[in-house]
Amino acid sequence: MAAEEGEAPTFEASLAQLARENNAQGRYIDCFRYCFLLIEAIFGEGKFKKKQLEDALKGSEDFVAMVAGAIAAWQLPNNSQDSATKSLMEGSPSTDDVIEHLVERRGHYFHANLKKASSWSAKHQDEANALAWLALQISQAIAARSADKMFEDELAKRHFQEAGEMGAHLMVKIEYLFRVPEDEFIRKRQLNVQVPGTKPTTRIATGCVKQALEHFEKTIPVGRIHSVNGRDINGNDLFTVRIHTEVDGKIVEG
Repeated sequence: MAAEEGEAPTFEASLAQLARENNAQGRYIDCFRYCFLLIEAIFGEGKFKKKQLEDALKGSEDFVAMVAGAIAAWQLPNNSQDSATKSLMEGSPSTDDVIEHLVERRGHYFHANLKKASSWSAKHQDEANALAWLALQISQAIAARSADKMFEDELAKRHFQEAGEMGAHLMVKIEYLFRVPEDEFIRKRQLNVQVPGTKPTTRIATGCVKQALEHFEKTIPVGRIHSVNGRDINGNDLFTVRIHTEVDGKIVEG
């Protein structure tokens, strides 16, 4: 649906997927390469010389914001060796520092020079672990941006409508147990939610949990949740959220 008025983001999706696969398989150098190919293609403005490429990346507000997000959310990956990337990220770098580092590492890992004293080797993947993780966070942000249209309200409504026309709707019965400040007893209310799908899945269940909590906060803002339970139309349990700061008690319809 999102691609009907333009091209689907297959380029971004394919490179982001290749980067994730290589990272999961411990091929961190290739992970970084795929990430940087995506970065350079979207934000590099066709520049390939070091200074010009740095300037192009620094001049993109969107890319700088993605780098800032990666810095703010930075967590060192497991089994990360000492490396220039690890030292950089542990030192509260600026966005310019990170961009310059990515471009410098691009020059290092995109060219093979066996005569160079510090040349890279496919045998030493772990030294690029932190670098790959950093680049992966940015490539994921690029992929997410390219998929924004998929999550527009208009398409969500259309998806729901077309699913209904095909008989692909599920009914989820949600039960709230909660207290309001003046009550010692527990009140009970129910909410029926219709979702697109043909069978219950984890994604459907977690989506219903999120929707249920948002609905409760809007309709009973002073309430204190005891528990939220979800069942399908046949009474099969889908999820239970229990808030243990609220003790059990007498339950009344409310």
